[in-house]
Amino acid sequence: MSDLNRASLEDITATGIEAHIARQLMFWGPFRAWEDLLWLSDVDDETLERLKARGFELRAGFDHDWAPPKRFEVSQAAARR
Repeated sequence: MSDLNRASLEDITATGIEAHIARQLMFWGPFRAWEDLLWLSDVDDETLERLKARGFELRAGFDHDWAPPKRFEVSQAAARR
């Protein structure tokens, strides 16, 4: 079994998941629960099942293993819409 939180782009795309989704998983991780992945716009139940069927798991770590949240800002162009 392989930890999704530590998987490479190649590991994830080898499951048949598109590269743009794999990049989202790598950017927004680490994840603590499978349901957390559903917050991403392109991830659905089928994606979760595909990852699980290919042997990925989410391993629990210590709190110091988790990265701080990524900064989120709305761009000026988006704010004017």
